[in-house]
Amino acid sequence: MRSSSIVYILALAAQSGLASAACASPACTSCPTSQDCANFQGCVDKSPGDYDASFCVEGQGVFQEEETLEPCDGSLAMGAIGGVFAFILPCCLLCNRRIRQHSRWMLSAPQSSVKRAIAGVKGNWTKTGGGGEHPTTSYYLQVEFQAVRSNGAAFNVGAEMTVMGETYAKAVEVRQLQVAYLVDSEHNFEAIQDLEIKGNAKSPFACVMNFVAVCFGGIGLVVGVASGPA
Repeated sequence: MRSSSIVYILALAAQSGLASAACASPACTSCPTSQDCANFQGCVDKSPGDYDASFCVEGQGVFQEEETLEPCDGSLAMGAIGGVFAFILPCCLLCNRRIRQHSRWMLSAPQSSVKRAIAGVKGNWTKTGGGGEHPTTSYYLQVEFQAVRSNGAAFNVGAEMTVMGETYAKAVEVRQLQVAYLVDSEHNFEAIQDLEIKGNAKSPFACVMNFVAVCFGGIGLVVGVASGPA
């Protein structure tokens, strides 16, 4: 009985040795059968069909199917884009409201907070950008005016400023414009004509701002609805 066990163990060892010997070459491609490839440490059979020794490659020793990432659902991206566009609507409306409130305050604030002055136009230029069929133009003025602080001290202020097209045309023609500035912070100033346009809820400026906001909001809602489940 004892001799039979020894013979059986020797037989298993011989069989294992033969399997290893079949793949004794350093390359896994030397394994003649799929079983040899699977049994040989460090080799994995990745044959697409019947066993092909060229597909016996180095690996973890146990074949695992490669995980494939599912493509991202396009509706998710479309929904996110729609949400961004829809979010722009309240942002634009709030921004427009803030600009209108600030402009009205600058026009109606007491002289202890805001004062006015006549600024001389020392230079003017424009910049065109955006390209395409509808380029945008920015209008700049180099102005100088005398500011008076709360303690009565007066001094000259010279600075560049950006103005709206209507204000630019008039200022260039008469070479001066009226500005409103914060007392004791004279470099924070704006053209009176710009403030009047921005503070008017029915002005073209306000209408354009509201139109842009509604367009973005509408696009966002349409994209969001279209990206939903069918």
